[in-house]
Amino acid sequence: MANVRIKNETGMDLCQVILNSENNSADAIDGGDIYYGNLLNNHITGYTAVEGIREIAYIHATTPKSNFYIDPTDYVGLDPLANGKYTFVIKKYSGTCDSCLTITVLPD
Repeated sequence: MANVRIKNETGMDLCQVILNSENNSADAIDGGDIYYGNLLNNHITGYTAVEGIREIAYIHATTPKSNFYIDPTDYVGLDPLANGKYTFVIKKYSGTCDSCLTITVLPD
């Protein structure tokens, strides 16, 4: 099983950070949502054991003024991460989507 944590490199303090490991919608409250709560800029959450997590996942976070997300469209060709520890580094997307985040998965 993979143990994952989230590092916030967005340049913003985030509230209500949610990682969803089972599908691409945070609507599945009973499904795979992991609530990390508030995550200050340049801070890291603790590790959470996550079954079947891939190197891309639905992540939703808020600030007092905005919502931010990573919303994968599919997981075709992506195998679950191997057993071990990983840091999911999230950053604000620098393209045309003002509410999008990017993710980089680093093995620890």
